[in-house]
Amino acid sequence: MRTGSGFAILQMLDQRIAGQVANPEDAQVTLSQVILPVPKDAPPKQELLARAAQITTPAKSCADLEAIGRRAGSVGPLTLGTKRIGELTGVLRRIAASLPPNRASDPLDTPEGIQVVMVCERVESLKVSEPTREQVRRMIEDERMDMLSRRYIRNLRRQAFIDIRG
Repeated sequence: MRTGSGFAILQMLDQRIAGQVANPEDAQVTLSQVILPVPKDAPPKQELLARAAQITTPAKSCADLEAIGRRAGSVGPLTLGTKRIGELTGVLRRIAASLPPNRASDPLDTPEGIQVVMVCERVESLKVSEPTREQVRRMIEDERMDMLSRRYIRNLRRQAFIDIRG
């Protein structure tokens, strides 16, 4: 881009729209899960995953998923509580970030058994908002004061007489 004093090279590092979440990992999610145990004489994993999907697909809320988990003999806690997406690990983080609320995830094969997760609630906590009129006025005043102070220091240095005796 050509400017009055030469050329400027610009690169856009990030882009966001006012009112959207600043960092998706700061969103708070409430999670529920069902972990279906794998029997010792279990059929192939693909068949178990298909059965788990068939059982959990009708769930339209976390209460439905938890009821299904109780009936199916789920192991482990049914409610994972409210957590920040950035605190979650691995696959659970990816699922919580992309899954819309009240929809069961695809079944996952884990060491504990076949796991199905549901986001009960998502709270996008940190929103970027447009600055208020007062904030803009304060920023402009601060920039002017900074510019005036730099000019004042520069003029003092020009007028200063430095006597160095050796």
